[in-house]
Amino acid sequence: MKRSLFCLFFLVSTIQLDSCVKEGNVFSSDITPGQNLITDQATAQSVLNGVYYQLANVSTDSYGSLFTAFDRIHETPAASLAEIVLAEESQDLSLETQTSATPIVGQMWDNFYAVVGAANNFIQGVSNLADSKFTVKSKNEMLGEARFLRAYANYELLVYFGEFYDVNSTYGVMLRKEGVTADQVSLKRSSVSDTYAYILADIDFAIANAPLINPDYYVNQWAAKALEVRVLMNRGINDDYAQVINLTQDIINNGPYSLEPNLKDLFYAKGLNSQEVILGIKPEPGQNEKYADYYLNFNMFADLAFTGSMTFDPRGQWELQTNNSIAPFFLISKYGGSCPEVSYVFRLTEMYLLQAEAITRSNGDLSEAKALLKTVMVHAGFNSSWPLSSSILSQVDNAATAAQLQLLIYQEITKNLFCEDGAEWFALLRMGFDQVQSILPGITSRSQFILPIPTDEIQKNKSMVQNPGY
Repeated sequence: MKRSLFCLFFLVSTIQLDSCVKEGNVFSSDITPGQNLITDQATAQSVLNGVYYQLANVSTDSYGSLFTAFDRIHETPAASLAEIVLAEESQDLSLETQTSATPIVGQMWDNFYAVVGAANNFIQGVSNLADSKFTVKSKNEMLGEARFLRAYANYELLVYFGEFYDVNSTYGVMLRKEGVTADQVSLKRSSVSDTYAYILADIDFAIANAPLINPDYYVNQWAAKALEVRVLMNRGINDDYAQVINLTQDIINNGPYSLEPNLKDLFYAKGLNSQEVILGIKPEPGQNEKYADYYLNFNMFADLAFTGSMTFDPRGQWELQTNNSIAPFFLISKYGGSCPEVSYVFRLTEMYLLQAEAITRSNGDLSEAKALLKTVMVHAGFNSSWPLSSSILSQVDNAATAAQLQLLIYQEITKNLFCEDGAEWFALLRMGFDQVQSILPGITSRSQFILPIPTDEIQKNKSMVQNPGY
């Protein structure tokens, strides 16, 4: 079973594809609602492919060839926020570069709303069709996929542009719940609490209705559960951590996934064929864009502090690579081997680490959290073949408090999941303000936890309120 967000071309004409791509631009005056294209299951699948197409952030290179650019929206910007990587200006979100006019800020905003808009158009179009029109998949299965994608995009909007860490805040997401026409551009922000409720309603629908097994590179129920884990982990109220523990136990014990015995094999040899991948992005045939960004063109380097933290780590031998022309900086060589263009949305490793963190944050049994953390570390290379394994793993054993163990979990997330859909940045923000400031002294206010609303949105949407501090 494949589990990638496969960047399929529409099965309809190029004109129809172009119109659906345009739907993501909520300011377009010539929006053609995608639901008008949906007349049966075949056209429904074509339009649904377009939602995935938006999520993969497909772009065109200088030769006119298509390539997936998921990494430019979901990987590098967050890693630069966390000061794991030093990125070129087009993908840099380090503290000193954040303004409402920063290009990557607008690109992230536009991409997330492109997914929301395309998903809304699909949902409206399919909802109008009779159940009898669907045979290969049920109507609700396809709606489950679309509502997952909408939930994922709204979650990204919330954690990057809303005060996700405060459920009492009014600075939530502008929730577009249907396809947008030119006279519906202006829309107020919802509260953070209402935003979480809307996202979780979509996820719950996906868990109940999306296919359990989806062989054609699409979303399934396990991916929806993984998304709910992320959402609840970052909300962190009431029984959220207990739910995280239950969901991750279900995924780990009952899902069709297993940790890769050797983490390097996942990135260098197996890619989406690894049984650890819950959801990933399949690149366009022959593309070389991500490899060029990460390695070939020297567009980004590992931060010196992060490089130092990898000195005694077995992953430092293959995730980072020195080059005399850029010394003392190291290149990011994590994505290499035979599948350097693949991106990963959810891996089973994240479920282990978030369960361990949830245990520590809910006053659970630290020995259980330690076992989960050590399991991940062994699969990442801290085994008998690495001479420092015993001394490193003993640090986990010797953690006497939840806070000490949380720090070790955070450190493992940064080393294992960096440049993978923001895991390193949000793991840092969950540490609490004092801890965040000790790691990133440049952060002086919680307003720096989130990005500014792009200038274009502020100018065109008269109901939009800018984030505090910008």
